Amino acid sequence: KQAGAVWNRTIRDALIEFGLAQADSDTCLYYKPGLILGLYVDDICIAIQDDKTYEDLVTYLRSKFTITEMGDANWLLGIHIRRNRKGQLLLDQRTYATSILS
Repeated sequence: KQAGAVWNRTIRDALIEFGLAQADSDTCLYYKPGLILGLYVDDICIAIQDDKTYEDLVTYLRSKFTITEMGDANWLLGIHIRRNRKGQLLLDQRTYATSILS
């Protein structure tokens, strides 16, 4: 029964040890300058400014956990994620909106 709570404490402690702060407004969000990390159960989505910070984070997480890198996110919690030619992220819920309007 307590496995979820134990996992949450374990990953929270690791992310804080790495130097991330936990957001007050949403305990599933962690951040530091140039890095935002969203946590949903055992899935992590990272928005990051530079490759070095990404590599440091992945190396750290690998030292603590078994991880699988899935590449760039296309879908997250029902949100479609795209990147345009300018490097901007575009988010939409067109599929969800269409399903409730049909």
